[in-house]
Amino acid sequence: MTVMFDRYFGLPQHVIRSGQWAQMKPSEQSLYVCLMFESEHYSSREIKKSDADLHNLTGLSPRAFCNARKKLQERGLVFCRRGRGNVYVYVICNPETGSAWPGDPKHRIVYRRKQDLAAEGEVGMHVRSPSTSASAVQSLPAAPIHRNPERPLESHGVPLPKF
Repeated sequence: MTVMFDRYFGLPQHVIRSGQWAQMKPSEQSLYVCLMFESEHYSSREIKKSDADLHNLTGLSPRAFCNARKKLQERGLVFCRRGRGNVYVYVICNPETGSAWPGDPKHRIVYRRKQDLAAEGEVGMHVRSPSTSASAVQSLPAAPIHRNPERPLESHGVPLPKF
């Protein structure tokens, strides 16, 4: 996951842009952010955590915590199953599909632009495995960049009226 600041973590843009974030209660938002933090910390989309550990991170009451976990599952943002000793296994899901990401949860998901996928007849994001070389993943043709110093905003795809 790429973020603009060192030592920070990110959230899937779709959660915000789709309006799901606005529909979530603060307790759900808190748990989701903490799960995303733990996912980044352990470099895995599958996290094993006790309720006590996540309770300490979120500061939620046990009831709010339980309700938030259920709602995140209903929204298709996480899948969780109870393990031994009140430890849950949380799987971070693709917010666009509501299902678990394919492949090994330790492998990074590489974003590919929709226009590139449409040209190839594919949809979605792709898992980068250790056997996939960086050149194979990044072999998509880059969009040409046309810089116009007289109209800098248009150089970034923002069309402006001509006067």
